[in-house]
Amino acid sequence: MTGINEVDQYNIAIYPNPADEMLYIDRGAYNGITEFSLMDINGRVIFTENLNGLKSIDISKLHNGIYFYQMKSDDFVKIGKVIIE
Repeated sequence: MTGINEVDQYNIAIYPNPADEMLYIDRGAYNGITEFSLMDINGRVIFTENLNGLKSIDISKLHNGIYFYQMKSDDFVKIGKVIIE
């Protein structure tokens, strides 16, 4: 696994933040398969999918609040939060 600085070299982006209808995951320069999970504030997994390229997720039916995401691959783990309005 790589460190945070090495993960940032891939230019991975989750946007917009805050989000209201769609959430976009751009894996930037990373070419491998990535597992993306979205969890609520209690740690319940709301969404999980293996990604390959740019992905959009419809979040319009989710309640407003703070959610956490995790991106995992053979090379890195990236964790962050997104606000849904």
